[in-house]
Amino acid sequence: MERDAASGEIQPGHTETTPRSKACLLSAIIASIDTQEANMAPTSLQAKKAYYAKVRQSNYAASLRLEGFDTTPEDGERALPSKESVLNSYRTKRS
Repeated sequence: MERDAASGEIQPGHTETTPRSKACLLSAIIASIDTQEANMAPTSLQAKKAYYAKVRQSNYAASLRLEGFDTTPEDGERALPSKESVLNSYRTKRS
């Protein structure tokens, strides 16, 4: 709080910030962040891979819709064919 020079009364709405109070506030913020980071469980590599696989499938379905193909919401959930199976289907069509 800030004091009025004439009356010595504390003025509402003003905060007094000394280097010591700033340091205390900063250390409290850092301690809070450290506590939050300690409580967070690390994300496993397997969970990250599953998330990105789901996003990739969703993006594939969205790109099909943008290109004018008729799609359903299940298209984003459906497993994509393997590269080898796609190549084999084109090889049999050419023969």
